[in-house]
Amino acid sequence: MATTDVRISVHADEGGGGGDGRDGRDGRDGAARGVRGAAGEAADAMLALESWLRDEPELRGRVRPLRAAPRAGEMSGGLVEALAVTLATGVSAALVRSLPIWLKQRRSRVEIVLKKDSGETIRVTADNVRRGDAEELIRKALD
Repeated sequence: MATTDVRISVHADEGGGGGDGRDGRDGRDGAARGVRGAAGEAADAMLALESWLRDEPELRGRVRPLRAAPRAGEMSGGLVEALAVTLATGVSAALVRSLPIWLKQRRSRVEIVLKKDSGETIRVTADNVRRGDAEELIRKALD
């Protein structure tokens, strides 16, 4: 079976609510959400998702961080902007099972974006998990 990669990125909700979902604060140091903003929340969520996926036995060795290119004056790459997951037998099923659980456990509002080699993009949120169509959307992205 030929292997392909799926690119997974995480985007934080730009509006309302913060990490704790109540008062617009990030829940760690009491700083206003505006100080960190959606980009900081997305970066934190990206690292959390990478760790989560690496803990899945079927995904070990198949998850690679994709870093942003260094900006002028930086010596190394930027933050992890996406994850590449090499698909093979059993990997798709593990993602279909694991991603909705990860989304459901997030306290802040985030969206997972899966991009296929063909360029097709599928967006999945906790709202999809609640409606019960997250697994179907993820399966479609991996087909």
